[in-house]
Amino acid sequence: MVKQEKIQLTIPASNKWHTEDLEAKAEKIGMSKSELILMATNLFMHLTAKEVRNLDTFAEIRRLTEHGLKAKHVVTLTVNSEDNE
Repeated sequence: MVKQEKIQLTIPASNKWHTEDLEAKAEKIGMSKSELILMATNLFMHLTAKEVRNLDTFAEIRRLTEHGLKAKHVVTLTVNSEDNE
C-alpha cells in the first residue's frame, strides 16, 4: 500500500481561476478543495490525449452557454476507454 503523499501546485498569476475559486467550487458541490483536486486528477488520469484535447473545446462551449451566448458549433464528446491515443 502506498503511503499518503503530498503534492504542491503553483497557480500562475495569469490563470483564469485561483485558490479561492477552487475552494468556492468545492464548497458549492459539497467537497473539500483536496477532494475536488483529487477527483479532477483521477478523471484526467483515465483520459486519452485525444479526449483531453476535446475537453478544451467542450469547456469553451460550456463557458459560452453559461454566459447566455450561443456556441457556433456543436461538439459531441465521445469517451472511448479503448482509444489509447
